[in-house]
Amino acid sequence: MRDSEIEQWVLNEICLMTGGRLKEVCVLSLEGLVNLKGTVQNRADRLAAENAAQQATGVVGVINQLHVRRRNLVRRPAAVKSQVVPVPSTFPFPDHQDFRSSGIAS
Repeated sequence: MRDSEIEQWVLNEICLMTGGRLKEVCVLSLEGLVNLKGTVQNRADRLAAENAAQQATGVVGVINQLHVRRRNLVRRPAAVKSQVVPVPSTFPFPDHQDFRSSGIAS
């Protein structure tokens, strides 16, 4: 069986097993050794494509180089209410004499 035929068998098997949702998968075959490249949505799709390739006619081995697309984790800043804390215009410092009488050295 020619490599081009094996590639078609693998593509058909992937399409059947995944319901046609994997469209960014490249299949290359060299003497029955199939190489899968491309990007999939999740790990389950990656595993499904590999299993489908292994079951296809003429395949002797599978090299799975499919990448799983990273999710865009957009973190929104938490809604923080602004709090206004009144600050006195002067800060009362204790007299040095208060320290001397309490036994604290200055």
